[in-house]
Amino acid sequence: MLEINFNFESDQLKNAGFNNEEEIEPFIQQIFDELNEDIDAYLKELDQDTYETLTKIVDDIAPMVLESLKLNASEMLSNNRSADKEFTELIEAKWGNALNKLEMFLVISQEAVEYVNDEYGKSIDPEGDLILETLIRLHARACQISREIITLLRHGFADGAHARWRSLHEIAVVGIFLAEGNEELSERYVLHEDIESYKAALQYRKYSEELGLDEIDDQEFEEVKEIRDKLIDRFGKEFNGDYGWAAAALNNKRPNFSDIESAISLDHYRPYYKLASHNVHANAKGLFVKLGLREDSRDILLADSSDYGLTEPGHSMALSLGILTVQVLTHNSTVDLFVISKMIKQLSDELGDEFSEIEISENNN
Repeated sequence: MLEINFNFESDQLKNAGFNNEEEIEPFIQQIFDELNEDIDAYLKELDQDTYETLTKIVDDIAPMVLESLKLNASEMLSNNRSADKEFTELIEAKWGNALNKLEMFLVISQEAVEYVNDEYGKSIDPEGDLILETLIRLHARACQISREIITLLRHGFADGAHARWRSLHEIAVVGIFLAEGNEELSERYVLHEDIESYKAALQYRKYSEELGLDEIDDQEFEEVKEIRDKLIDRFGKEFNGDYGWAAAALNNKRPNFSDIESAISLDHYRPYYKLASHNVHANAKGLFVKLGLREDSRDILLADSSDYGLTEPGHSMALSLGILTVQVLTHNSTVDLFVISKMIKQLSDELGDEFSEIEISENNN
């Protein structure tokens, strides 16, 4: 409340009908209080008017600016693509031999497993070789990711390629773990899709209305739940976990991915896996540690491609795809497949050396 003090003359008080200042001050204070309330109301009204005016201006201007950008988009994109083309040519000149050999490695791996699939593969069927069929499906995913990695590397996105290698590593680890297990382990792995379907249905049902999606009907949901419940009854409640399919094989009721890595002696890749995770998750480390930047360039904000740091994702891709490919090829022992496996291992080693030589040369310049 605003406090007001006045000094009045005696004749002023008498003319106003008051005997002293104490009698008049409450009336004056009331006037100022009401005035203060009027000012506050005015300012609130003014703020609302100003907000509505600014909103209208923004709503009117934004479409005009966007339309202007659309009209000039052709020139803008043309300039951007010209710059991209020049940069990919720079990467080709520097890393081309290694990248071409990496692509050759992918093609050899893919064609070798295609041969195995033609000769021995069948649709997933409990009566067939479930281990081999599952490995072939995992290998197909691995080849797709490897193609993505090469595409990212050819355009200078080392960190993006490394993030994709993280997924490739997971696929390779799971594949080797299944290959070293029995048919029941592969069956559990394949059937675990129904556990994931149930979890997805729960999420869908929870948010479908908020997302404006059609609701899953009760009958469909109950069918998914029934399949899940039967699997839990068959394999135990631990089967409901994210890696519940591996629980029995690991003798661990709550296994995780690192447990599977350790079981097949690939846990020494964990530092590289953790490094790649910085490019997947939104942790602070990913703000400062970038493969595409030299160690002395942490202050640079890398918002685009770079011609540095391709060694780590390139060599890692060769290692992971290589060990999975060899695992598929040696599942059925033939001389031809062993020869191809030996060739793949040799090429993987050569790729590591070639990528490293380029990076060492870069660091020395």
